[in-house]
Amino acid sequence: MSTSLLVLAASTALVSAPADSNQISNPGFESGTASWSFWARSPDSGSASATSTGCRTGGGCLEIVHRGAQDWAESNSTGTVPVQPGEVWQWSAWVRVDSLPGSAELGFATRDSSGTVLEWNAAQASVDPDTGWRIVRARISVPDGCRSLQARATGWGKGHLWIDDADFRRLSASTGSAPLVVADDSVSLRIDPRDLSMVLRDSIGGDGTTFTGLTGLALDSSSRSGDTLRMHLVLLSNLAPVEFDAWPRGGAVILSLRADSATVLSSDLPFPGVPSTRAGQRLAMPRGTGLAVPVDGSLPASWSYRSSEFWEWQVSQALAGATDGRTGFVLSVDQPWDARQYIDSYGAGPLSTRIYQVPSKGVWGHDRSLLVAPLRGGGWTEMAKRHRSRLEQLGRVRDWTAKVAANPAVDRMRGAVDLWIEGNWSKVPAVLDTLRLMGMDKAVVNWTGGTRAEIDTLVARGWLSSTYDDWADAFPPPGQLSTEYPGGTVVDANGDPVDGWLSHTSAGDVQALEICPARHPSLARQLLTTERQSVSRNARFVDVELAMQEMECFSPIHPQDRAHDALNRLSALSVVKDTFGLVTGSEQHRDFATAVVDWGEGPMSIASVADAGYDWLDPEAPEAHMDSLSMTPSIRVPLLPLSTHDAFAPTWYTGDGQSKVPLRWDDKDAWNALYATMPLIMPRGRTGFDSLRSRYMRSIALLGGLHARCGFQAMTDFEILSDDGRVQRTRFGNGWTVAANFDATTRSEAGFDLPPEGFLATDGRERVERTTLDGAVRSRLRLADRWFLDPEGSTATLDGIRTDGATFLRRDDDTSVLLSMVGDQDHVDLLTTSLPWPAGSVRIRIAGTNASSLLAELDGGWVRLQKDQNHRFYRLSGDFGTFTGLARTSRPSHGLRLVRVDDGWECRWTQEAAGAVRVEGYGADGRLLFSRPLVATAGANRVVVPAPSGPAWIRWRSSSGSEAVKVPARF
Repeated sequence: MSTSLLVLAASTALVSAPADSNQISNPGFESGTASWSFWARSPDSGSASATSTGCRTGGGCLEIVHRGAQDWAESNSTGTVPVQPGEVWQWSAWVRVDSLPGSAELGFATRDSSGTVLEWNAAQASVDPDTGWRIVRARISVPDGCRSLQARATGWGKGHLWIDDADFRRLSASTGSAPLVVADDSVSLRIDPRDLSMVLRDSIGGDGTTFTGLTGLALDSSSRSGDTLRMHLVLLSNLAPVEFDAWPRGGAVILSLRADSATVLSSDLPFPGVPSTRAGQRLAMPRGTGLAVPVDGSLPASWSYRSSEFWEWQVSQALAGATDGRTGFVLSVDQPWDARQYIDSYGAGPLSTRIYQVPSKGVWGHDRSLLVAPLRGGGWTEMAKRHRSRLEQLGRVRDWTAKVAANPAVDRMRGAVDLWIEGNWSKVPAVLDTLRLMGMDKAVVNWTGGTRAEIDTLVARGWLSSTYDDWADAFPPPGQLSTEYPGGTVVDANGDPVDGWLSHTSAGDVQALEICPARHPSLARQLLTTERQSVSRNARFVDVELAMQEMECFSPIHPQDRAHDALNRLSALSVVKDTFGLVTGSEQHRDFATAVVDWGEGPMSIASVADAGYDWLDPEAPEAHMDSLSMTPSIRVPLLPLSTHDAFAPTWYTGDGQSKVPLRWDDKDAWNALYATMPLIMPRGRTGFDSLRSRYMRSIALLGGLHARCGFQAMTDFEILSDDGRVQRTRFGNGWTVAANFDATTRSEAGFDLPPEGFLATDGRERVERTTLDGAVRSRLRLADRWFLDPEGSTATLDGIRTDGATFLRRDDDTSVLLSMVGDQDHVDLLTTSLPWPAGSVRIRIAGTNASSLLAELDGGWVRLQKDQNHRFYRLSGDFGTFTGLARTSRPSHGLRLVRVDDGWECRWTQEAAGAVRVEGYGADGRLLFSRPLVATAGANRVVVPAPSGPAWIRWRSSSGSEAVKVPARF
């Protein structure tokens, strides 16, 4: 197919366009204001009148004076002309400005066949506020559904300007309506040549998503090469040529826009159009570990994240999409440094997202491409995995296996907690030895102090020894990196240096300047070379590098656009990881850096208390903004862990550790457990740690133990188990599942009871949990090589241990177990035949000595280990060769769960022996909806039952008992 929309690169005319005449009568205002009308929102705030003074040509022009603070419009009544979708129209006028404190633009009012306005100000072109006559041209490719256009000049606020020599004409006829199709066996994309609107359809499941037309672009011609459709477009703002390619790939379609890098791009370009959403869906917002925005209704006032540049603070992934928990669509953007999304209600429909391609220093700059794909039943998991697949295609991921192969020290991340030594500490290596005896197996130890010998000791004993770096902020002399001040800093388009961090000091505030990332690789090399001359750490935390937004620098010495900014940051981080061989951490995360960054502080904290960036240690009360984002389970989804859990470890913001807001400590532990991520341990000095020793060790032992099992595994699934989103479950590649309850009351939607802020992680044999045990809420770690219990305030009897204080056991080999009294208890009772590693006879010594510890015999085979006044660590000797695993749940359960399928719900469960069972559905009123008798086999079973139309429960029952689960909401 070919049309006549041909472009001369140095011209603003379409050479072969139809010679349509000017549709405006009285274009030069020689007949006064005939055929023109003025409107202002504020009465008597402005006027438009014909004048013969100072006109560009002829004997007349239009003078507009507006004194109000709101909007105004000048419309041409004879310019309301019939149009057809796909036609290209231009409305131009010469404009002279006297003053323009507000804004003004030319644009179109679009109407449907009944005359109803579709959009009042479509395809706007801004008026230059500088004085003097300038031509302004607005162009539009008529969208589908539009049947007439009207030329309008509009503005906002005060202004004094003249308009002359108006022209409104068609530049090109419609390209026709025959769709352009890209397809393979599983997906199709149909493109309407008239307005470049699209329909993405899942050829397997039949679900579809429509995209509105591409405003700002028009089709000239098209061609094909193999399975690639190439559309030759023009950029309506300046008629520059643009190539639009589309081709199928693995159940998705790749879309690509290309133009000459120097092509002027004066404003953001929507690409692709706005995708359709429907009631019940939620939009993906890739901030931190991920948010889900309901499309129904409007965004809460507290949401300041409606507009999200993919390169700005805390945006961790360049993806967008919507799902009802099952079907939907995903967009994966290849160039996050030149794209943003905006969430809004487009038209009368529900909320949706629009992706904008952003100018690179005012020009096209770089190619723009993205992946679009339907979701085929996998919901959030499928959305994240699609994005991960695209990251792999672009070479932006190295998983843990590859990272460990390149640097074996990375394996020390497996099971690590993120520990900051801040405040007053002494004898840090000895303290860490003690913490290991209490249950901290591995840690990233962030410590800015330490001699060479102390750092060598940490590294030799298996810790990751890290410290803080910041090569993004230059302070005035004699401050940090003052040699970069101001010559090495970012310069904005006005020639001014860009501010960086504002430091609060006793002498007053000190403003740093932002160092240009073009300088970062050499600074990284310089700083690390200098440090290596004195100490040899094996890890490094780099502040700011992935937190600060990518910037354009207009320095004549080190200019860069945002794409080069991102490459420079990657290069600097590669110096850390590859040149110096350090395990690498960052503030926040960008998914394009997953190959060169191992852990990130910030993604778990979608919002923190206000001063967390300045005060890392002092505890604070919860804040509404923090709770509304970080602690609201109905809007959190693990988009980042689902994409990169097997390659990157996220944790909380540096100033937002587990204990920063004590009233949310349990919530943070539950989120860490659900996502199997590192906790951030930042005590208020040694005194602060000792005063909360048992509580810190609960987070360290449980979450570190879970991270040891799942931290390097892919997160394979995510399920919302309750209508309110407060009960959730994740699954990992090694078979572990984690269920968590974020409600203030006990919930049973996971198939067993979970207390408030409770969780249960298990593979069916080992367990990490905060559940109801021995009659009260307890926290317990029960792994093959270690065991920890925090009774949480009362005496607990579990696994052959009776204690009222936190207790840790570590099985070192078949004959030796370490016992640590972590809490302040004065004794621990033992029933050695019921230990996780049951032993008939046991001998106990004080650890590190040959001194035996006396045991007092109690009833029922129990013995009491009385705490020695000066010791809390003991060595048990015996036959500990067998680990006794536990059942999956804290009460008898067949693990009944539901999986959404096309025909309804698939019920899955296990049972020990074959036998007759019945699967039943009940409505909210208790009415029986269906009953399905069958004979189940020993082991795993599944059966598909119809989807109830409203709230319902599904019950499994047999002669041995019954079990019921609530049907999850579809979101």
